Amino acid sequence: MMFRKIVLSAFAKAQTETPGNTKTQWADHLAISLWCECNYQISRRTLLNYYNNYIEDGDNEELSPNAKMIEMLCKYLGYPNYATYLLHQASMQGVRNDENPQAFTYTLQTESYKEEVTILIRRELVTPRNVA
Repeated sequence: MMFRKIVLSAFAKAQTETPGNTKTQWADHLAISLWCECNYQISRRTLLNYYNNYIEDGDNEELSPNAKMIEMLCKYLGYPNYATYLLHQASMQGVRNDENPQAFTYTLQTESYKEEVTILIRRELVTPRNVA
């Protein structure tokens, strides 16, 4: 899933926003930013656990962040939500075949509900108009 990429991207952004040069300092910055910007509280230790899992285990994604954490990390990365993040990632992959659109399904689960969303992506090539 994309969780690994989101967590590592958030740490990369934190690294550029703080003069610190350790993952602990990046996690501190990330935790403070999530609280200040999104009113979302998460501990530095939790963030480090995800980061270490994804760095050390590579493709092994045993840890799966909860839906709220993913949404907040996407907001920290500049996206309004996870769905927009997925759309942006799909556009970066260059979907060009209109007859074979690409679909993404993701599940958001909180303590009180589970929501499954499928996003269908179809791209049309547009030729630029002549500018006079």
